[in-house]
Amino acid sequence: MECLKCGFDDGSESDTCTKCGVIHAKVRQVSEQQIEHRRKAAAERAISDLSEKRLKADETISASLNPFHDTQYLLDKDSYPVTEFLSGFFLFMAACTAIVEFFGLVYFYQWGKLFFSSRELVLYMASIVVTSAGSVVVLLAISEGLKMGRNVANNTRATREYLRQIAGR
Repeated sequence: MECLKCGFDDGSESDTCTKCGVIHAKVRQVSEQQIEHRRKAAAERAISDLSEKRLKADETISASLNPFHDTQYLLDKDSYPVTEFLSGFFLFMAACTAIVEFFGLVYFYQWGKLFFSSRELVLYMASIVVTSAGSVVVLLAISEGLKMGRNVANNTRATREYLRQIAGR
């Protein structure tokens, strides 16, 4: 039998090597254990590699969904404070306009009853109310238009990111 350790073939079927003295059963057992260990290590390595690939894929998806990697998001984000300010400004202006118009209408009524007949006064006051309401509505429309434009930009970016994710980028 050929020795599993030194490779010497003495031609006998004994359990020990006549040259190096190793016991063949123990060498076989160690060899089987090494094979089993290598098989387990290879399986663990394969699982580890698969896990690492999945983690990298998740990181890639996460990075593609991260808005700070999107230059369009950065441009949109830079314009958000301006849009918020302008929207709030026009909302504030609408409120101020409504208040000023109301007090102006009260003062007009007090002075108008001295100069106009009741019929003329009602007609003038109705025209002032319609004009005032129109100016307040226009200011509110501008404010909401700015908010809507920001929301459209958000939806466009979200759609773009969704399409990138579907495309596998």
